[in-house]
Amino acid sequence: MKLPDQKIEQCVSKDAYRYHLQGVAVLPGYLMATDGHILVALPHDTHGAVDQDDETASAIVPLAAFKAARKKGAAGGLGEVLIPDAETMINRGQGMPTADVPTKDGGMVSFPLIDGTPPAWRTVMKDVPAPGDAGTVSFCVNAELLARLQLALCGGKHKGVQITVTVDEPTRVLGVLPAFDEDVASGVQGACMPLRAK
Repeated sequence: MKLPDQKIEQCVSKDAYRYHLQGVAVLPGYLMATDGHILVALPHDTHGAVDQDDETASAIVPLAAFKAARKKGAAGGLGEVLIPDAETMINRGQGMPTADVPTKDGGMVSFPLIDGTPPAWRTVMKDVPAPGDAGTVSFCVNAELLARLQLALCGGKHKGVQITVTVDEPTRVLGVLPAFDEDVASGVQGACMPLRAK
């Protein structure tokens, strides 16, 4: 399975207690990653990795396998992760399912798959409004700029920010304030310019 250009692995959890979220879930027709706060489901060709006819089929590939596959240099990865089927693993004498990463020097590095069941991502995504849905307002913003604003407004504390837009004109300047009342009371305020179509 070729890895996508999108760095979906940025969404995996770093929480050791949520081990089943510490990898990218390979599902029929999709890759999915979440840390419990953010979630990405990416349509992707997963043929040969999981059974495409079984909706419940999944394999959770650890972050380390994605890093190895994307690694640069002579011994780096080829940008793909292979998930051997059960018969191949039996023939190899392997008891533990793995994600295998072929390397540029002709080698192969294996990583144990993460045991567990991925979250029911479709249940989460069905509640996500689409642009143009009744009662919604959409705007585009550079998330990196918002992250910098959060640092500036909240002093490095990961508290979040609240965004205010004018419903009639959501493409105007976005008002950005700290997310919690005690920080808003300090009088600090910010603004973020929306992205505009070229």
